[in-house]
Amino acid sequence: MIKPYLYNLNIDHEFKHLTPDMMQEEYEKLEGAIVASGCREPIIVWNDYIIDGHTRYNICHKWSIPFAVSSIHFSSREDTISWICRRQLEKKHITGIMRRYLLGKCFIAEKGITGRNYEGTDMQGKSLNPHYITAIDLGSKYDISHHTIYKYGMMANAFDLIFQKEPALPHRILSGQIKISYENIVILSKLSKDKLRSLNRYLADSQQDHILLSDIEHEIQCKASTPQYSEIPVTPEPSFPIKAAIKEMPQYDPDAETSSLALTIPSWISTMERTQSKANLQLITTKARIQIKQQLFNLCHTTEILLNAIKEYE
Repeated sequence: MIKPYLYNLNIDHEFKHLTPDMMQEEYEKLEGAIVASGCREPIIVWNDYIIDGHTRYNICHKWSIPFAVSSIHFSSREDTISWICRRQLEKKHITGIMRRYLLGKCFIAEKGITGRNYEGTDMQGKSLNPHYITAIDLGSKYDISHHTIYKYGMMANAFDLIFQKEPALPHRILSGQIKISYENIVILSKLSKDKLRSLNRYLADSQQDHILLSDIEHEIQCKASTPQYSEIPVTPEPSFPIKAAIKEMPQYDPDAETSSLALTIPSWISTMERTQSKANLQLITTKARIQIKQQLFNLCHTTEILLNAIKEYE
C-alpha cells in the first residue's frame, strides 16, 4: 500500500460504469465521514486506473484530503473487469437491473479468460465451449440458469452501446430511476446518439419512470416530423404536377436477423423449462414423446450448425 497523498489517478469509464451510483443520502454520509476523519479505505488501482473507490477519490479531491492507494496486479483487462464485477455483486444494496448488468459483464469478461486458458474435450471427444463453461460456472455461483447468464451478457452489450452514445440514460436505468424491459434495452442500443439524447430529455421533462416501446416510437416520430420554422417566407407550391421521387430504401442492418432471433430464443427456453417442471414425462403418450424428441433433435441440430457458422467469424 502506498502512503497517503493527493494522487492524480486515471479513470477508465468502463470500470466506472461497473460501480453502482450512490443515493444522495449515502453520498452525503460518506462525504461527511471523509471530511471529518479522512479517507480510511485505500483507493484500489490496476495500472494506475481506479477499480474501486471512484466516489472516495472524487470526494478527496474536492476537499484536498490525502488518501492511500493499493495496487492489484491482473494479467489482463478481462481479469480486472471480472474482479470488479464479483466485488460489486457482493454488495447487498444494488438494484436488480445493476445486478443483471454486472453478471452480464462478468460473463463477457470471463468467457474471454476461459477461452484463453482452457483447452480440452469432454468424454466423447467433443471440444468444450468456453461460453458454455463460463455460463455454467457463473450460473452455479449465483444460482441462476446458464441460459439466463447468456441473456444478461447480451443485455450488457446493449447497455455498453448506449453508454457510448448517451451515458446519462443508462446511469438512470441502472440506478433504478427508470424501469425498462430487456427487449427495449436492445432496441435503445440501436438508436443514434441524437435520438437517445432526445429521448433522455423527453423522459426527464415528462418525469416518467418507465420506458415503453410506445415512448421510444413516439419520441422518434415527433423528432422526425417536427417542422423547422424560420422567418423567411415560404415559397408557394407550384401548380404544375411534381414528379414523384424514387422511394428511398431502408438502410441495411446486418444485425437485424440475429438480434430478432436472440430476442425470441429466451421465450423458447422459458417454455421448455416450464414444460420440464410441470409436465409428467412418464405419463405422456408414445406419440407425444416421439413428436417432442424429433423436434428437439431438429432444434439441437440446427443450433449446432448456426453456432459453428458463427464461430468461424470469431
